[in-house]
Amino acid sequence: AEKIRELILFYDGESVSPLAEAYLYAAARAQHMQKLIKPALESGKLVICDRFIDSSFAYQAYARNLGFERVSKINEEALSGIMPDLTVFLDIPPEKSFSRKGGADKHDRLEMENKSFHEAVYNGFKILEKKFPERFVSVDVSGTKYETHAKIIEILTAKGIID
Repeated sequence: AEKIRELILFYDGESVSPLAEAYLYAAARAQHMQKLIKPALESGKLVICDRFIDSSFAYQAYARNLGFERVSKINEEALSGIMPDLTVFLDIPPEKSFSRKGGADKHDRLEMENKSFHEAVYNGFKILEKKFPERFVSVDVSGTKYETHAKIIEILTAKGIID
């Protein structure tokens, strides 16, 4: 799964079509699901992913304009009927995010996209927050990493995900 993601993200100056990008991410997700997520869930473990289906919705459905239904359909089999119980969105506008991390990674094709693309991704996550209020939570990350960590722990505890 990670090798597929590396292939998608590696920036060599050549573009990847939005549809091919969506299918490649779904392929990586299917592999990750079958190899790690499903077995972990079946054994009763808590699974935390740093990106999952909502990232595809924000990036491919909204920023790449493929549409929510189309991206849902592409990912349907990859998800094996499993959706996240909770998505924690680290809410920071793109400009502040890039400033905070010292600029874009020059080898990451997505990070090399223009400002309007990153704003569309950010707005896509905000749309998802409204579309799925029962499982989607935005966390203001303008403070320190320790403050952000505390906020996330508080949310996970309040939702009964951790004790």
